[in-house]
Amino acid sequence: EKQPKCAAPAIHAFTANKQEVYVGGQVDFKIRIDSDCFKQWTVNFGDGAEPATGSDLTDKAWHKFMTAGNFTVTLTAVDEKDRAVEETVEIVVKEKQPKCAAPAIHAFTANKQEVYVGGQVDFKIRIDSDCFKQWTVNFGDGAEPATGSDLTDKAWHKFMTAGNFTVTLTAVDEKDRAVEETVEIVVKEKQPKCA
Repeated sequence: EKQPKCAAPAIHAFTANKQEVYVGGQVDFKIRIDSDCFKQWTVNFGDGAEPATGSDLTDKAWHKFMTAGNFTVTLTAVDEKDRAVEETVEIVVKEKQPKCAAPAIHAFTANKQEVYVGGQVDFKIRIDSDCFKQWTVNFGDGAEPATGSDLTDKAWHKFMTAGNFTVTLTAVDEKDRAVEETVEIVVKEKQPKCA
């Protein structure tokens, strides 16, 4: 049998959820690599800490920076032929965390304002806070709320009842201060069959 061609690996994405943090702050990295003979990825955080490694083409890594400074974080992807590609992200780690300002909601949007019963609506969430704790989305129809802790995130919901619903995003910081934003969703009775 012929072995498939093994093209050199390619890094499609290497992103950080924050470019600036304070000492002790965590940065989450998203990794997406393309290779048909992939072996391993390594993330060197640039601060002398133990590197993170993995073997999934789509993965995540995270790191808490314990020293102030400017750090070049390097993702290295290696295939079975030991060919390597690199991508870098710059992270600035500042000395002291300032006072915790109240959270602000920069975006809370729905991909549809009208759906039929059983239809899914996707919500995009973008929050700004230097001491963020959690967000909650209450869909307004009695269903279990969605929760998360990423400043940029998504939520989705299938509406099973017709009616007008106010969907509420609540963002809470570590001092339990909350801000809210709402989106109105209209859910219509099932779509009639096409005669």
